[in-house]
Amino acid sequence: MYIGLNDLVKVRIKTSKPIPFDSYKKIRDNGASILIDETSYATVAACMIE
Repeated sequence: MYIGLNDLVKVRIKTSKPIPFDSYKKIRDNGASILIDETSYATVAACMIE
């Protein structure tokens, strides 16, 4: 599957450690984030947590 620039997709992200969060509907400031590539430090995606 190819995801183009500005496409909207629903994904599930698995992390090595738990990350505390709030849903975007409850608290917008805590329910939004960005993903950053750990090698290039480039922004990969903007997220809204359900």
